[in-house]
Amino acid sequence: MLKLLKALTISSLVAISLIQPSFAQRGGGTPVSTAFVEEMVISDTTKIPGAVIAPPAVVIPALRADIVKIEDLKVGDFIRKGSTIASQNVDDLQIQLELLALQIADTKAQITQTVQNLSFETEVLAVAEQQLQLAMQRSDRAQMLAQKKAISAEAAETALSSLLNNKQQVISRKQSIERLKANQDNLKRSLDRLNIQKSQLENDIADGTYTAPVNGLIIALPSYRSGFARQGEVIASIQGFRGFEVQVEVPSAYIGYLQKSPKVAGIDGQGNSLELSFRTSLPQEDIRTSTRPARFTIESELPRATSANGARIDVQIPIREALPSLVVPQDAILPVPGGHVVFVFNEGKAQRQIVRLGGTFEDKVIIQTGLAVGERVIIKGNEGLTDGMAVKEGKPPTRKKPNMDEDVTNVAQAEEELQTELADDAVKWLLEWKTRRGDSSGELTLSSKANLFDGEPIRVQKTDNKIAFDAELVLPFGILTLSFDGTIADDTMSGMITMSGLPNGNTPTFPFSGKVM
Repeated sequence: MLKLLKALTISSLVAISLIQPSFAQRGGGTPVSTAFVEEMVISDTTKIPGAVIAPPAVVIPALRADIVKIEDLKVGDFIRKGSTIASQNVDDLQIQLELLALQIADTKAQITQTVQNLSFETEVLAVAEQQLQLAMQRSDRAQMLAQKKAISAEAAETALSSLLNNKQQVISRKQSIERLKANQDNLKRSLDRLNIQKSQLENDIADGTYTAPVNGLIIALPSYRSGFARQGEVIASIQGFRGFEVQVEVPSAYIGYLQKSPKVAGIDGQGNSLELSFRTSLPQEDIRTSTRPARFTIESELPRATSANGARIDVQIPIREALPSLVVPQDAILPVPGGHVVFVFNEGKAQRQIVRLGGTFEDKVIIQTGLAVGERVIIKGNEGLTDGMAVKEGKPPTRKKPNMDEDVTNVAQAEEELQTELADDAVKWLLEWKTRRGDSSGELTLSSKANLFDGEPIRVQKTDNKIAFDAELVLPFGILTLSFDGTIADDTMSGMITMSGLPNGNTPTFPFSGKVM
């Protein structure tokens, strides 16, 4: 945390450095942090530059030919899903919808009338069928009496004619009922068609307002604010933030190693580490370079600053089969003329050791010679060491949780790595304090996604109006920790600072105050 150097005056640094010899004479040592030399089955890698490949843009076309009015938007604006982009005049569609509603009402009335007519015809049919039964009985008696010469033949014929008339009435009523049923079916089908047309019109009216289907950046708009658009003409193009990939021109000889070690590490132009997985290599080889384009899926969160087509990503590509290798954190490596060295933590002494490096793996460096598995190397406080210098393990002290409720929110600690990308709700604070050496200050930025102190990510414990956090200060002789415990009241803050990690073992405390910037 280099910016914290401003928090200490030149005189305070001199005073601290003067303490160091007397402390070493008492049998102590310079506080350092260490890590073990590990053995991992990994491949040597080489760094090859690649580029971000943006996903296809979402294109919004005009759904019908009409005048389009574009909202107050510009290319490059961020737009949220569901936000209005443009609209078309739909007054003519509204008129069609109202006329269609009248047709639907008329059709429903006709269906209701048909149902009533069917009911009436069914009742008339029932009466006609009863009359037919009586006519059949009269005709049968008339025929029997005519055979016995009890009535004339003309009377029997009259009864038979009445029977036939009643049969005709029944048949006629049945035909009328069938026609009414057929008409009812036709009216129902007409109503279904009208409802479909109504639904289509309602969709067309709704489509008269064009909204963003995804969150993203507007990358294309028409040249007019209001103008005529043909059906299918592009109204807007939106670049979403999902589906970005990385493409690297990989030597053909390394493609096989990639397929066996699909997970690789990358780093963007801002120094952010990315986790990538090999997806495919395209069947296109450059005859001059013997390379093929390989595509990688971005497994970790892609920073917004790198979410751009063509943004550079350096990718660690395996160059041999995975073998057992010794690795140490990158912070352990110190460059010297002609090579690299590390300091081994050996029974309270810093032992200078020349090493030969291989490739890199994530945040570690492969060691080819110079170290053995299980040795402890110094990773912090090693910049000012000399061979044989007295050292001691001095990790930044773990803080006790402040006296808070059990519901503690620690936004940054919820993830394995501290986040650096601030949320939109970020608030900046200016913290000020005074020591015996003079006035000091620092800038604290709090957000729901990440927290920074003088630009460096920190872990924050915060609930209600209580806040606590540690800030590291890396100096040549070791690591100092500033531990803040405070209370927030509106736009002000106050509390105490505890400094730990001094060579003399002292842990001075002093008050601080803060205000929103």
